[in-house]
Order: sequence, then structure tokens, then C-alpha cells
Amino acid sequence: MENRPRLNTLEGLRFLATLHLFIFHYGRPFFEDSCLFIKSFFGAGYYSTSIFFILSGFILTYVYLDSDGKSLRIKSSCFYLKRIFRLYPFHCLGYCLIIFPLISGASTHNINLWHSIYNLSLIHAWIPNVDIILSFNRVSWSASALLFFYLTFPGLIRLTLRWQKSACLKGILILWLLTLLVSLVPAVFFHNDPTATYIFHFNPLVRLFEFAIGVFAGKLYFLMRKRTTGARSMILVALLNASACALAPVISHVWVLIGMFSLLQVTLIYVLVSNRSFFQTFFSHPVMRLLGQSSIAFYFLHGPLFPYLRKGVQLLQVWKWFEPEESLSGLYSSYRSAFAYSELTLTEFFVIMVLLFCTCILLNRYVSAFSACLFKNLVEKRSFLHIVLPECFGLFGKQNHNSA
Repeated sequence: MENRPRLNTLEGLRFLATLHLFIFHYGRPFFEDSCLFIKSFFGAGYYSTSIFFILSGFILTYVYLDSDGKSLRIKSSCFYLKRIFRLYPFHCLGYCLIIFPLISGASTHNINLWHSIYNLSLIHAWIPNVDIILSFNRVSWSASALLFFYLTFPGLIRLTLRWQKSACLKGILILWLLTLLVSLVPAVFFHNDPTATYIFHFNPLVRLFEFAIGVFAGKLYFLMRKRTTGARSMILVALLNASACALAPVISHVWVLIGMFSLLQVTLIYVLVSNRSFFQTFFSHPVMRLLGQSSIAFYFLHGPLFPYLRKGVQLLQVWKWFEPEESLSGLYSSYRSAFAYSELTLTEFFVIMVLLFCTCILLNRYVSAFSACLFKNLVEKRSFLHIVLPECFGLFGKQNHNSA
């Protein structure tokens, strides 16, 4: 399957969305005294999660839709295997990093067997129990959702094969209206019960609308990819999205109502990918592309890795060597207790963030290389030794084309 021109600007967008989500999880205490706009903006990390889901559908459509726009470029079985080999290694690595303090005996917490089974089988986002949904790696619920999205992708793309521009636009509008209707379910049937609304937010079937909007938008871009946008359009759409993101925490039960902004989010993606101004240069800069390509590793591993890097950074500060330090047994407790580390200094936070990105770049390179090698050899039915020895860190060291 020949490669198409890369959507480099979307790599930069994925990096910024990842950075926004990281600050939402760990950096909010630094913005508590900021103006309301900035405080609200960094308090809406779930806005970036929605962008990730829409981006996945958009990029997958661009990569796997045939040049005539009327067929898939890959068999469904190969597509499923390829996406699982891309997603599952990072999910498993995150799980292992979380349970290491438990199995090493450094923590008194116990491993719940059923929670592990649900989590490792990626069905935990379907279980109506917050403790199960957020078990171990808290962001892994989105891996469960992505797996479901991948299963539906061939069907969704076949639905659009005969569509023209007007049909794509109508499909996007209909899905957006459906997200608004679905968002009313917690208020109507659960009387805005926080727990029920929380569970509703994580359900893959509910979040499928965002992915499907990305698929339909990807087909629309495929039909209109020769059209371009300018700097003014990009500035306007960026300001609208920033305002919507800052407005999100003000809305009651925003974790469900976030679907109301999907039209703005998909417009941001479409305008950016077709932009030919200085924004294209900025978002497609090699550094932005490198960081964006490691976004899947950063997304799933920033939580599990953060306590380890935090302890390492604090240990390297010589002036603190003789102060009481958190032991290994505290890693799991710290991770589970809260995502925000208010006791961190801004310097420590910045150093940890840089180390985290560097670590995830390396992990993404070699884990993706191994996964791609394993997938290729599995399809060609070669031996395991041939898989792991000669090619893992060589021929497949380069990243896959716009991996979603």
C-alpha cells in the first residue's frame, strides 16, 4: 500500500492536544491564581480527548480510503490487526508500570483480578462501574473506546463510499444533533446524578459519534483536498475553539455536553489540514511532527510514568537528599490519590514534562518498531525469532504513516 502525502500539520495539533491534556492532569495548580479564561482553559482537558477521537476518524479515513474514494485500501482483518498492534502495546506497558509497585511487594494495595481482566481485555469502559472504568491507568478507558471505534471503522467508511460533499456535510450535521440529544440522557433519566453522568461520559457507544464525525469529515476532505484556507480562517477557528474550551468547565455536566463542540473541533481540523499560511509551517515543523508522532505513547503513559520521573527528579536534587523522600510504596498511592501534584514546584514540573516527552519519543519509536515488525511477520507467517531479531530496530524504526 503506497504512502500518501503526510498530514504533517495534524501531528502538531496532536502534540498541542496532548500537552493540554497533560497540563489538565498535572499542571492545574499552577494556574489557580490566573484569570478565569486561562484557569478554565486548562481545566477542560476532556476537550482535547474529543479532538483525539475526531482526529482518529479523520486520519484513518485519509490513510485507508482508496484513491477513487470508493473502496478501502486494506482488508478489514489486516486493518484490525494493524490497529491492535499499534494500540495494545502501550496499553499493556501502562498497566505494567502501574502494577509494578504492587507485585514487587512495595505497596500494600491488592490487585483486583477481575479489574485486571476487564482492563487488559479492553472492555472496562463498557462496565457501569467507575472503579472498573478508571482501574489502573486512568486514561485507558479511551483505549477501550478506540478499540470499539476500530471495529466500526470499515462499516462507517463503507457507508460513505458513494457520498458526495453534500452527503458528508449532512452526515456531520446529523451526528452533531445526535450528540446533543444523547447528552440530555443523564439529565432526563438519571436526574444529573454525578456518578451516572460520569459513567455515561466514558461509554464507547456514546463517544462513537465523535469518531464518526471525524470519518465523515475525512471523506469530505478527501473530496475537497485541493481547496485551501488562509491565516484569517485559521485564527478565527482557533479563537473559537479556545473560547469553547474555556467555556466548557462553566457548563453543568460538561463531560457529556462536550459533544456540543464537535462541530468547532472538526472545523479546526479541516481548516488546519488545508491551511497554506504560516500556520502550516509552524504545525508541520520537524520538532512538532516528532512530538506529535509520539502522542499515543504520551497519552497512555504520562500517568503511569509521572510518579517514577517525579521521584527521579527529586532524588537528583542534591539539596533534598537528606530530606524524607517518597518510597516506592508511595508511587501507586500517589498515582491513585489524585492527578494533580500541588506540592511540585514549577521547575520540577517543567523538568518532568521534558523528561516525559523524551521518554515517550523513545518508547514510541521502539515499541512501534517492534509492533510493526511483529505485524508484518505475522501477516507473512514467519517465525517468532525472525520477528524479534533482525528487523525490529532497523527497517521498521521509522514511524507509520500518520498513525492515528
